[in-house]
Amino acid sequence: MIAKAVEFFNTRFQKLHLAVMENRLKLNDIQASLELAKIEVGFVPKSSYSMSPVALLHVINEIVINNRRVILELGTGVSTVYIAKVAKDLGLELEIVSIDENPDWQNTIGGYLKKLGCEDIVRFCHSDIDEASDCGWYQEDVLSELFVKNSFRFDCIIIDAPSTHDHVSARSRAIPFLMDSGFIQEEYAIYLDDTYRNAEKKIAKDWKALLQCKLADHVVYTELTNGNGFVSRPMLQGHKYRIMEYDKVKG
Repeated sequence: MIAKAVEFFNTRFQKLHLAVMENRLKLNDIQASLELAKIEVGFVPKSSYSMSPVALLHVINEIVINNRRVILELGTGVSTVYIAKVAKDLGLELEIVSIDENPDWQNTIGGYLKKLGCEDIVRFCHSDIDEASDCGWYQEDVLSELFVKNSFRFDCIIIDAPSTHDHVSARSRAIPFLMDSGFIQEEYAIYLDDTYRNAEKKIAKDWKALLQCKLADHVVYTELTNGNGFVSRPMLQGHKYRIMEYDKVKG
């Protein structure tokens, strides 16, 4: 009887905890959306595949606060427009290299950039998925040719592609490829989206071991960094939550 009661209350507690976490994530996305609204880009189509407002705000914070200047984006989209507009508004001398397997989508985003006067900030690169790849990764010869030709070494890397529809581990090759080819600067920030999924969680942990860097799990995305940069995580949670986080680090 007691065991059943304990199991019942544990189940109820777990459901309550999940509900609280979900509501906190929703609240953070609302707050982040309000901050992003200060970046005047007009209407840009967003879908369930788009990077979350919190993740996007974090990336923008990182670029501005820690002076990231050579940005690699795997997956063209809403983030491309917002980052380019911030760079224009603040007069930041940076370049965004945006990779995608869909040239039509890149043309659509390119149209938004042109309307905003940001087209010179972004260099688009279309790469099909390599049919010989066992994980559904891009054609590395296409990427290497572009990166070598322009001497690109990236200090901020945003990974929200390729699509994981056919291969759940499609993004696993990203950091090994960039690292082995010398395309990552000594100090960097890497953002892997969709780490609420088990495949992406494993990828993030594998990359941490490979890079020997710091990892911060933000539930829906993960941040990997090294160096001594300033903290760029958006200040969204209430003060009690921040005190809890401080106590966790301290003790």
